Amino acid sequence: MHVKRGATIGSDHHIVVASLKIKLAARKPFINTTWKFDLMKLRDPDTKQAFQIELQNRFESLFLQEEEEEKVRNPSGDGDERAQDTDINAQWEKTKKILVDTCGSVLGRMKTIRKEWLSDETYRKVEERREAKQILNDAQTRQGKREAIRYCNEKNREVKKSCQRDKRDLVESIA
Repeated sequence: MHVKRGATIGSDHHIVVASLKIKLAARKPFINTTWKFDLMKLRDPDTKQAFQIELQNRFESLFLQEEEEEKVRNPSGDGDERAQDTDINAQWEKTKKILVDTCGSVLGRMKTIRKEWLSDETYRKVEERREAKQILNDAQTRQGKREAIRYCNEKNREVKKSCQRDKRDLVESIA
């Protein structure tokens, strides 16, 4: 059993980690295939135009490639229903791959999102609270721990008040 003292959850509690031995059925690891792209960049006209040109170029090359493959596969031009089904699925996969690749190269992945309604001052106070928690974790003596707990609780109250103030300002601006 281990105590993880670095978690900053706005509390004086620590996370406890224990090791357990359990036999479970083997399972394939989950691979996250969904990506969030920075779509806000499309508001910039230059980026939007670059994205459109890149997408158009990739789709044109796909179209030309498919025409060549079709001529090689079926010179007479007739095909059965199953081949068309697999063509549709294959076409979707190709289209999806083009979209994802273009978004990744032109737009890039989305960065960590900060709440728009929280002010920079609030984020600064959150960082101060994180530092206060680290001071608490590093304290060696009982007296030092007591002082660090007081300081940490004070910073926690400041963060909560600042969040409440920012939320109230948001609600007032909406109303």
